[in-house]
This record gives sequence, structure tokens and C-alpha cells, in this order.
Amino acid sequence: MQPFVPIVALAAALAMPSLTAQAQGKDPAPSGQPRGASAVVQSAVPGIVFVPLATLPAAPAAAANREGCEHLLAKPASPAARQVAASGWAVTAEVPLGRYRAVSFVGKLEPSTSGTCQLSDGNVAIYEGEQLRAVAYAGRAAQRSLGRAVALEGVGLRLWDGDILPGPLADLRLNGDGSLSIVALAAEERRCQGRAVIPNILGMPMDAARAALLGAGWRPVAGSNSTPGSREADLTRRGITEVDGCSGTGMGFCRFNYVGAAGRLGVITAGEADPPTVSDYDVQCNAG
Repeated sequence: MQPFVPIVALAAALAMPSLTAQAQGKDPAPSGQPRGASAVVQSAVPGIVFVPLATLPAAPAAAANREGCEHLLAKPASPAARQVAASGWAVTAEVPLGRYRAVSFVGKLEPSTSGTCQLSDGNVAIYEGEQLRAVAYAGRAAQRSLGRAVALEGVGLRLWDGDILPGPLADLRLNGDGSLSIVALAAEERRCQGRAVIPNILGMPMDAARAALLGAGWRPVAGSNSTPGSREADLTRRGITEVDGCSGTGMGFCRFNYVGAAGRLGVITAGEADPPTVSDYDVQCNAG
């Protein structure tokens, strides 16, 4: 049985007032064009702001307290990410994006149950080499925070929030004309060099997610836990036979396994709802 932890550790939230004020001040170039770059940045997702910015402010003092959340942070590997870390921010991820590099970072980390953390004061910065070009953040009126940047195969990256149980917010795309856009979540994601298609099942009840996966060609792999009275047995009776196991404590994670032409898919749910809700998934691609 595989461990019952989210496959993708996620973090980040509302932008610091100093960063927001600077984004609205003198640094942005005219017409939304980053200084010295040919790209234009725009957001089509309500509550998420995407603006040019040339200078990163120092992190709040709270960013230095990372105890219990270190496993959700990334060791800076690029000059851009090292710049962010040198300003005191906690780097959560860095993702190549054409000629750019996206760096997500947070300013506050609060540990919670089952290895989770509430991470806030977060942003996603866009660098070209060592030069900051733009920053994305959640506006003050947004109901959810902006979080970690995670690569999407061949098309850009996905922005996740910083809640204790993280969820996806939007996609960030590098367009053919060189512009950068934050758009609504795509209806599907492709993995394994495009051979595996995963419908957008995040946040779905498991029975609805199962139907979507079957429709996309994924086949359930029967689980082995049939202990009478267990949660796994209850799910099996509902026809969700691919349940591999469930955690009896913490966030109540369960795992479900599928196989397709391109590889194997593991789906993670969280919570005690009947059926539970999809919180994450991972893909193992076949060779070739």
C-alpha cells in the first residue's frame, strides 16, 4: 500500500501589501509590458492579478519561521530562485517556462495535521534570467489564495492555493506570441509526452471522477483490502473497486489506482465525505 500523503506538496497565498503597492506603483512599464521584455502579461481569472514588476521587496519577518513546513519548500536551484530566497522569502517551487522561469514563494508558514501547512503571503514571480519581469498574486478580495507553480507538460504551469488541503486555481500559459496569460483550468491535462489524458477531476466526488476517467480510457485496478467494515470495503460495495487503501487518521486520504495505454494513474482523495473528493493524482509513464 502506498503512503497516504498528497502527491504534490503545495503552498502560497495572498500577496504582501508592499508587493501589491509596488506592482501598482512606478515599476510597471506602459501598456502592461514588462521592462526590457517583449511579453505582455494578463489575467483572465477573477481575483488573480498579474502585473509587470522589476524589483522584489523584502519578505515579512514571519517568513523566517519555517519549522514543521520545511518539507514543502524547494531548495533554490537557479539565480532567479536564489534572488527570491536572498530577499527572505521561502521558495516553494521553480518551473522553466520558455525563456522565463516561474518562482513561487511564501512569507508565512503555519504547520497543521498530517504533515500539512497553511502557507500565505505568497506570489509567483516571472524571471527572465536574473531579471524580475512580472508577478502574479491573489487580490485582497479573492476568496482563495495563490500558491505553488507546478509544471504542465508542454503548455505552461498550474497555480495552486496554499490551503491546508491545497486545490488548483488557474493555469499560466506562455502563448505563441510570447505573451503570458493566466487562464481558467484546462478541461484535461496531458502527461507521458501527450499519450496520457487526465480529465480535470480535481475537486470532484470520487464516483464522478471515476466516470470521467473511465470515459478517458483509464481502467481500474482492483484493490486488495476487503476487511469487513472498513472504509475500503464500503467503497468497494459502491462499485469503486480500485480503492487501494485509506488512512484512518488525519486528513482521511484514500488512494485509487488505474492503468492506461501510457502508464499508471494514482488518484488521491481527502476527507470523510461519501464518496470522498479528489485532491491530487500522480502518473507513472510506461517506457517509450
